[in-house]
Amino acid sequence: MAEWLIKLGRDRADMWAAAYRFWGWDPFTVAIFYAFRSTGLVGSFARAKVEQIKYMASQRNMTVFEYMISYLDELIETLREEPEFRGVGERMLEALRGLVKLLTGLLSKEDLSRKGLINELYGRLRRGEVRGIGDTLAHQIVYDMIRLFGFPVPDGLGPSERLKKRLRFIFNVDEEELDRVLRLFRPKDWPYVDLAVWDLRVPE
Repeated sequence: MAEWLIKLGRDRADMWAAAYRFWGWDPFTVAIFYAFRSTGLVGSFARAKVEQIKYMASQRNMTVFEYMISYLDELIETLREEPEFRGVGERMLEALRGLVKLLTGLLSKEDLSRKGLINELYGRLRRGEVRGIGDTLAHQIVYDMIRLFGFPVPDGLGPSERLKKRLRFIFNVDEEELDRVLRLFRPKDWPYVDLAVWDLRVPE
């Protein structure tokens, strides 16, 4: 079962990576996508917002990264006027601002290797340094950088709480037996195991 899950996840990752290349999304853009998932809204909403930002950037002949560095405050004020961002939507804007500042800060360190970047990103996201990005989204951002863009595996990479819950259901084990299941996988496997079971519905 463990090997099958890893293979399924790798096959899915290949398909997702092709889709992201077709959309013209890079690691920075994918991270921004997850800011718009921070209130639990569906992926189609988040994807539409990313495409909106891409269009706004293209109007200034900029990449999304360049646009977000130069016009982040203006963008947030523009989004804040949209109906979707009133009330609970403020959390998305906080997550967006926090992620952009964290990523641009890391990417500006010229002496930081890809391994160093992913280590620091994983650690700071797990410590909750970006408001609105909890355990699940923190892992999704890092998992996607690995499985879609070939980043190295950060030190101490583990399963998200969401993934643990799905593995308990698949392997039909209780909390005490879960450790035995987790030992079937290596840190480099987690992004693919996660993708294999991402759309699995489990009882609450």
